[in-house]
Amino acid sequence: MKLHIALVSLALLAGCTKPASDTAPTADAPAEPAATEQTPPATAADAPAASPTSPPAAGMVMGMGEVTAADASAGTITISHGPIEALKWPAMTMAFQATPEQIASVKPGDAIHFEFEQVNGQARLSKVLPSE
Repeated sequence: MKLHIALVSLALLAGCTKPASDTAPTADAPAEPAATEQTPPATAADAPAASPTSPPAAGMVMGMGEVTAADASAGTITISHGPIEALKWPAMTMAFQATPEQIASVKPGDAIHFEFEQVNGQARLSKVLPSE
């Protein structure tokens, strides 16, 4: 008797499910409505200009180092600096954009404290102070 009830139950369940062919769209009804608005693909212009080592957000960053060059024609001061923890930069020597006044205030060999920010992928000095 139990076997008979089990077989009848299975037959009823089989009759209640739709075959896979019944779920396919017909010519009268589309499967999904077409999207009317699409997000344009990302381009290089949409990506930030900063490298993976640049700061996650805008802001001033402090550092200490030694001036290796001051180039008025290029508008830069080259600094051999220690690690910049805020940016996860190792110690390195690099050129920073500087104002004519900042360039005139330093000479190669000067130990300095400096403050800068990243602007369009370029490091721009905001303060240059002698190290004490």
